[in-house]
Amino acid sequence: MTARALPKVLTERQARDMLETAHAIKNADGRRAALLLELMYGSGLRVSEACGLPFRDARTAPAVLIVTGKGQKQRMVPLTESARAAILAYLPDRPAWHAGADVSPWLFPMVGRPHALTRGMAFKIVRKIAELAGYDPRTVHPHMLRHSFATHLLDGGADLRAVQELLGHADINTTAIYTHVSIGRLHRAMRRHPLASQGAPVVCRSLSSYYPLNRQNVP
Repeated sequence: MTARALPKVLTERQARDMLETAHAIKNADGRRAALLLELMYGSGLRVSEACGLPFRDARTAPAVLIVTGKGQKQRMVPLTESARAAILAYLPDRPAWHAGADVSPWLFPMVGRPHALTRGMAFKIVRKIAELAGYDPRTVHPHMLRHSFATHLLDGGADLRAVQELLGHADINTTAIYTHVSIGRLHRAMRRHPLASQGAPVVCRSLSSYYPLNRQNVP
C-alpha cells in the first residue's frame, strides 16, 4: 500500500510573519487578505469554506461561526479575537468588492460579479502575502494554513478529537496524520525516553529514519 504523503505546513514563525505582513497593509486589499489568513490559520477553514462564507453569518463578527463543509455538513468553529477584529476592520471595505453587481450574499464578493471570491483568487492573495513576507510564493498555498492550524494545535497539546471536530473530519485517521507532522510532539516524546533522563544522547537526529518527516518543517 502506498504511504500517504504528509501535509506541508508552515512553521509558527512563517505563519506569524504572513499574518503580520497582511495586517500591516493598511488598505482594502490588506484587510481582505488579513481576514482570509485569520480564518484559515486561526480557525482552520478550508479555502472553499472561507471564500464561501455567507455575509449574514459573519457580519456581526460572532464568537462562533457555523461553517458548511464537505457533504454539506455543518460544524461550529470558534473565531479568535484577532479574526473577529479583522472582520470588523474589513466590513467597511466590503461594498467596493461588489461594485457594479447586485449586492452579494457572500462575505468575500468578487468585484463586479455575482459570485463569491474564487479559490484561484484566494491562491493569488495568499501567495502575494507570502512573497511580501519574504518567502517563496511557489512553496505556499492556502491549504497550508489549515494544515498549519491543525499541526500547531497538536504541537501545543490539543486533544486529537477536538482538532477533528474543528476541522470537520468524518474520520479521525484523517486528523491523526497531523500528529506525524508535529515536530514538537516528537521531541517531547523523546525527552520521556529513559536514556534522556540519564544524560545519554537523545536520538532525535535519527527520527527521520523512522518517520517520513519533511525536514523543511523544522522551525
